[in-house]
Amino acid sequence: MKNYIYFEVALPLPFYTNFTYKIKKEKYEKLKNKDLIGRRVLVPFRNSGYTGIILNLVEEVGEYQDFEIREIEEVPDDEPVFTEKEIKIAKKISNYYITPVGITLYYFLPEGLRWKKKSGKWYKKFPESYVYRPVPKKEKLTNIQKELYELIVSQGEITEIEILELGFTKSTINALIKKGFLKKESTVFTNNIETLKKEPKYEKVEIKKAALFYGGRSIANRLKFYENLFKTFQKENKSSILVFPNITSLKKAYQILSQNLPDVYMYHDGINQKENVKNWFKLKNKGGNVLLTSYSGLLIPVKNLSCLIIEEESSDSYKTLRAPKFDVRRVAYEIYREKNLSIIYGGYAPSIESYYSIKKSIIKPLTDDYLDIKKSSIVKVYPFKREEIFSKTIINILKEEKKTLIIANKKAYASFLYCPRCEDEILCEKCDIPLKVYKKYLQCDLCKTKYELIEKCPICETNLQIVGTGIEKIEEILKENFEVSYLFEEKNTKIKIATTIVDKEIAVPDFERVINIYPDFYLNIQDYKGREKFFKNILYSYIKAKEEFILITNNINEIAVRAV
Repeated sequence: MKNYIYFEVALPLPFYTNFTYKIKKEKYEKLKNKDLIGRRVLVPFRNSGYTGIILNLVEEVGEYQDFEIREIEEVPDDEPVFTEKEIKIAKKISNYYITPVGITLYYFLPEGLRWKKKSGKWYKKFPESYVYRPVPKKEKLTNIQKELYELIVSQGEITEIEILELGFTKSTINALIKKGFLKKESTVFTNNIETLKKEPKYEKVEIKKAALFYGGRSIANRLKFYENLFKTFQKENKSSILVFPNITSLKKAYQILSQNLPDVYMYHDGINQKENVKNWFKLKNKGGNVLLTSYSGLLIPVKNLSCLIIEEESSDSYKTLRAPKFDVRRVAYEIYREKNLSIIYGGYAPSIESYYSIKKSIIKPLTDDYLDIKKSSIVKVYPFKREEIFSKTIINILKEEKKTLIIANKKAYASFLYCPRCEDEILCEKCDIPLKVYKKYLQCDLCKTKYELIEKCPICETNLQIVGTGIEKIEEILKENFEVSYLFEEKNTKIKIATTIVDKEIAVPDFERVINIYPDFYLNIQDYKGREKFFKNILYSYIKAKEEFILITNNINEIAVRAV
C-alpha cells in the first residue's frame, strides 16, 4: 500500500461512478510535472483500455482493496489537459444533464488525445479530421446520397463528426466524394501574428464581469465591437473565446478578425488533429489569445480567460446531438460563474430564454436599444395563393432583375400526400406522421424510413394530391424561366435559393431583394417555440434585404409578423 499513490479517475464509460487506479511512487517521482489533477492517463479496464482524466488524489484505500486496484499504465503528457476549474464545470454539467463525468470530459478532449487500447496495443495516432463542401453536379444519386448532399448544401460546410452524428455512414460520404459532389478538406489553422505588418487602430472597450446580451446590431457591427474588445483584453495579456454555431460562420469570422488581431486561433472538429492538440496546449500556457471555436472548444483551459461570447445565441444548433446532450448557453453560464469573467450572448434579437433572463435581471443588455431593428428596406406582403404564387406572382417579381435570395422554408418536393376521399395523409407505418414527398420517394422525418412514391390511395385508390411546396419544387418551377442555384453553391447566378438562413448571419451576404415564401408552417408544428422560430425566420431574411423584402404569408396579423 505504501509503495503506491492512488487516484480517482474518470473514464468515458456509461457508469455513474469513477474508478480508483494507482501509480508506483518511484514512477511518480520520475515525472517532471507532479501535478496530476486534470492529467490524462492511460489505464486498463477489463480486457481493453481507455484514456481517463485524474479527478482527485485518494487519501485512504482499505487494505482489502489492494489486489483489485489496477495500475495506471502511462501518463502521456507533461502537464494536465484540464485545470481544476474545468473539472468543476464538467461535474456541474454532468450533474445537471445526468451524464457520467468521464463522458463529459472525454467529449471536450480533442480527438487526437482520445487514445484507446485494442488487442494489447495503445492506438495513439492522430486521425485526420475533415470538412466537406458541396460541388454542383447533375449526375444521379441514390436517395440517401441525395439527402446527405442536400444537407451539406443547406449548411455550406459540415464536419465529418457532425455527418456521422446525424446517422449517415462513411460509405455514403465516400460515394459522394467519388462522384465529385463533395470536396474533402483537412484544415490547418495556426495563429496569425506574423501576418500583421503594423499595429491596428482600435477603440478601447471595457465591460463588466457580468452576463450580458448584445443585440440590435448587424453581425458586422457586433464583430467590430468584439474586435475592439479583444484588442483591449490583449493589451493586458488577457484571452477571449468567441463561439459560433457552425463551421461556415467560424471561418468567415476568422477571415475578418485575423486581419486586425494577432494570436487568433481556430478550434473545431474539422481541423487537423495534430494542430488542434498543439493549439490546445499553446492556449493553456500563453495569455493574450483570441479563440474562435464551436462548442467543442468550450472547456479548453485558455490562460487568462476574461471574456466568453456565444454568438447567434438563439441557434438550435447549440443543443448538442451527441452525449452529453447539453445546451451550450447553460454550459457557458457555468463557465462564467466558475471563472468570474465576462460573458456575452450575441445575436440580432434575443432568444426567449435570454429575453426572460434580461427581464429577471440575470442577464443585462449592453445597450438600451437591443430590440431595435435598424433597416430601411421596402417591405411588401403577398398572400400565399397556391394557384398563382408560383405561376404568376414570383415570376413577375423576378422579371425585374435584382440580386435575389429566395427562402423556400421547406425541404424536399412537397409536405405530404393527401387523399381527398379518405380525408387523410399518407403516414409512416412506424411513427404515424405524414410522409414528406421527394421527387422519387416518400420519407419519414422522424425515423428516416423511405417508402415508394405512390399516386393512388392504398385504401380507396383515389388519386392522391400533393400538398405543400418544398425547395425541390420551387427550384424546378424557377428553372423554367431563370438561372438558379443554391445559396452556398459555387455558381454565379443572380437568383439563389435556400431553405433557411437562420444562424448564418455572418456567412450570408446581403441581397438587393429577399423573398420569404410561406414561413407559416412554423405556426402549425407541435413545438412551444414555433412562434419564435417563425419570428426568427422572418427577421433573419429581412435583415439581409438591402432594398426590398417580400414576405409571402397568410398570417399578416400574426404577432411575430407585426413585431418585425
